[in-house]
Amino acid sequence: IVANQENFGKDKGNLSDATTGQVELMANNTTNDATYNYQVYLKILKNEFTYTSENNTAELLLRVTSPDGTELTSISGLNYVTVGDVSGFDITTAKELITIAKDKEIHATTEKVTEEWNISIILVNLETNQKENTGKAFNAQLSIQQEPIEVTLADKCVGQNMSQCLKDNATLEPALLHHDVNLANGAEDDSYRYTGANPNNYVCFGSDAETCPSANLYRIIGVYGDQTKLVHATYATTVEIGTAAHFANNIFSWSGQSDNGTNIWANSTLNTESLNGTFLTNLGPTWADKIATTTWNVGGIGYENLNEDTTVKDTYDYEVGANKRSTTYEAKIGMPYANEYGYAAESNYWTTELLNYMSPLNLNWMGNGENYWTISFCNNCADTSDRVFMVYTAGPVLNTPVSGGGLRVRPTFNLVSSVKISGGLGTESDPFRIEI
Repeated sequence: IVANQENFGKDKGNLSDATTGQVELMANNTTNDATYNYQVYLKILKNEFTYTSENNTAELLLRVTSPDGTELTSISGLNYVTVGDVSGFDITTAKELITIAKDKEIHATTEKVTEEWNISIILVNLETNQKENTGKAFNAQLSIQQEPIEVTLADKCVGQNMSQCLKDNATLEPALLHHDVNLANGAEDDSYRYTGANPNNYVCFGSDAETCPSANLYRIIGVYGDQTKLVHATYATTVEIGTAAHFANNIFSWSGQSDNGTNIWANSTLNTESLNGTFLTNLGPTWADKIATTTWNVGGIGYENLNEDTTVKDTYDYEVGANKRSTTYEAKIGMPYANEYGYAAESNYWTTELLNYMSPLNLNWMGNGENYWTISFCNNCADTSDRVFMVYTAGPVLNTPVSGGGLRVRPTFNLVSSVKISGGLGTESDPFRIEI
């Protein structure tokens, strides 16, 4: 269906198209009896239509006639509505795979049996101002097959609000865990976090190139409230964040300057000049506007709270949870928290002390084989005020001086709550794309 000024407008009526699919089954000569199950899907390949009325009156309808000649009035996830003199399922903005029939049984004895499905799509002429849908197009394919199609997050979330859709469909992604009170050893903050070896949580941010540049490849840490949090998939380079805090060969000082030996994030030029300066400037205003200003908890963690006897939940509580210190910093860009790295590991490691996180890197997607900084500093470490926590290449979280050497930097930020997914599968080769 393609709506234009010639075929869709005042007094021109509805616009529609239809297709038919058949299933045939013949029993063999030996048993004269056969039974099979099949699936019926509508694969939406393209849908540019939108609601044009204030009350979101349905404009694109799906009508399905089953093999027994009756019209379907119930499909999971869709609303059956009547608009004017036509009824059907509202698919005005639908972009996902629609399951019309699941495990439909067909039975044949001595003669061949044929079952026919009739599908029609109707663009309803509301006789109101539908100019916004002029030039828009819809294209879909009726698919009948024996094997069921596994519906993924990507199928559900294209065109949808990123944070809400990830939460609503978390059950489709085993690696996206809901940290409510029922999750053993979880954060209990109602967040949704990706965990395990290599989940499909890649996002291309800062570029709309067909192949996402490595510098623009990020991964979703999780969803906190109505915001999705991203972390650089690898690490930032001087091209991205400049040289204000540069130490050597794309490694940077936490404090930003060799003569700044304190672990106060507000005084770090890595923070003020590199991440919240050059990095944002290089992204450009369109992309920078998609990053939310965040209240970062930068009061640090006591060494005793990230030691041999503490779990990830203990670290969470003292880093950002119930026992956190009151020091905060308002900015768009930060770095990962130690607990976020801890919770990215497979859940059976959550009772292991972060200091002893010697698990293979392939069990924690945030362990990328590089030494990198966290945003949290260490209180009471060797009676000094110059130590912060880092993720060590082999797995554990250790403390190290802010200016004693350089480490990798992984810019981390929350997206504004209105961000939508425009495409992609969430894989490294086909990351989620953000609507711009």
